[in-house]
Formats: sequence, C-alpha cells, structure tokens
Amino acid sequence: MPVQPDTPRNRGDYDAPHVSPVTPAEEFRTVMINRISWAAVLAGVVVALVVQLLLNMLGIGLGAATLDPAAGNSPAASSLSMGAAIWFAVAGILAALAGGYTAGRLAGAPKDPRPPGMAS
Repeated sequence: MPVQPDTPRNRGDYDAPHVSPVTPAEEFRTVMINRISWAAVLAGVVVALVVQLLLNMLGIGLGAATLDPAAGNSPAASSLSMGAAIWFAVAGILAALAGGYTAGRLAGAPKDPRPPGMAS
C-alpha cells in the first residue's frame, strides 16, 4: 500500500483546502522544467517546413533535369520514382533535423555539455 502524505484531507477532513506536501522550491523546479517555449516550437516548425519545401523543389529540379524527351534518353519510370522516394525521405529527415535544432537553440534552455542521461 502506498504511503499517503500527511495532509488534512488524508487525515479525514474532506472539507479542508487542498494542501500539497511539495515545497515551493520543488514546485518551482517542476514548473521551470516543464515550461515550453511556444515561440521556439513555432519557429522550428516554420524552419522545418521551409527546408522541406526548398529541398523538395531542388529535388524536382534535379529530377526534371534528367528527363530528355527529345533524345529519348530518359531514365526508366521505376528508377526515377525510387530516386524521388529516397530524395523525399532524406529531405524530410534533414528538414526535421533543421527544425528541431532551431527549436532547441531558441528555447533558451541551459546547455549541459554532458550527453543526456549521463550522471555525475
């Protein structure tokens, strides 16, 4: 059975106001850790969408440059579609990396030089 904190409600006084056993310092730390910078998130989304758009336009240009209907030296449709699918996947991954990096840098969180999860 879990141990209940010592509050008036846990002692049977159900009309008492809610009292948290958490100290103000612990509560402030929790609030600061869970704070989200929505401006940074929005900027990251915008950067990701712009990078995705630019990379896809570059891919369309490169793919269209390989077509030569006049000479008949165009690549097969299967290889062109596989190249387009690979380009689209790589462009999406690069765009997500750029957006995430931007959001992380703009969030204003303190930088810790240690890798995440590494205890001192």
